[in-house]
Amino acid sequence: MCRQELTDPNRNPHNVPHCGLVAVVQQQQQPSDRIIGGQNAGRHSHPWTVSFHDSYADHRPDVPNERDLHFCTGTIINDRFILTAAHCFDRNPNRKFRIMVGSNMLMYNNPETAVYTAESHQITGTTETRYWIHMHQQFDPRWSHWDIALVKLDRPLVFNISQEDKQFVVNAACLPGPDNYRPREHITLAAWGLTDRLDPGSTPFYLQEIQSLVITDDMCRQIEDQTKAIEALAASVQPSKRQQQQLPTTGADTTTPRYKFHPDSQFCALSSQAPGVAGMAGVVYDPATYRGPYRGDSGGGYIEYQQIANNANNNRRAVLCGIVSGGDADLINPSVRLTQVSKFNQWLTESMKLDIHSVHNVIDIRN
Repeated sequence: MCRQELTDPNRNPHNVPHCGLVAVVQQQQQPSDRIIGGQNAGRHSHPWTVSFHDSYADHRPDVPNERDLHFCTGTIINDRFILTAAHCFDRNPNRKFRIMVGSNMLMYNNPETAVYTAESHQITGTTETRYWIHMHQQFDPRWSHWDIALVKLDRPLVFNISQEDKQFVVNAACLPGPDNYRPREHITLAAWGLTDRLDPGSTPFYLQEIQSLVITDDMCRQIEDQTKAIEALAASVQPSKRQQQQLPTTGADTTTPRYKFHPDSQFCALSSQAPGVAGMAGVVYDPATYRGPYRGDSGGGYIEYQQIANNANNNRRAVLCGIVSGGDADLINPSVRLTQVSKFNQWLTESMKLDIHSVHNVIDIRN
């Protein structure tokens, strides 16, 4: 793997000139190194991160607040498109939803929050609505391979700057250059997923952030193989916690075996609290120490902050390298599988040209 700095956002034709910048002038803050186990993200620290919300609150009096409506996270890549995971929509591509941008708090009445939806049209002869959600044509819901989806907004985003702190309220992350780039070290996730895997009501009010460590494909497979062995042994003694409590995976529900790393579309990152040599002989991993993405973090963007060369303010650009795809609900496997964004540059170019009648959703795939 060859590391290349994004000295010029024009390395990817879809990038806007100001992509990946948090501050207009100031030096950007280092992301936190400590979402289960995450911490509150700073205001305006991730202006490209959005929340997908179910929009049935008007006729669901049992839904008490906006936090319970959140179902996935996404990343702004330009003024019309959000990048997320295909499995966020694989069960119901025509679900009604809203997209909240511009705030690190899950609340509609925040003055900085803007609410969008996807471009849509009513299906002729029916009462159903079709949304501009384009899933990769090879998306496999059994394993969440090729797990990437593009959502086109109903209107252009407004990239705006806070007059108070001169930071972007809404901005796009940079897309990586056309070189199959993948990060080598630490990457940062910001999302609104559950903070306690045993509490389905633990969706946080504030955006959470955490760092994870990128691992090699060989280590990812090694951890995967070890996890299968541990689960086989445990299954002979007692049912898994997932079987007992019907816990969901981070990604799509899969059949046994649940792990099938796919290097053609994925790379892996490790829980920040997992052993550095997880999967090696003699190493014991305690799921209670897990620090990383979980349900609701799906579709969230893992960012690598790359230094801008010859920049007097020491600014960095946020480059979207991975999309949260799949993980282990029992947390026996401390790694998370990420869709590698740089492998889909050509797909993105072709997808953005599609009209709403040409997009692929799960109904197209399963037929």
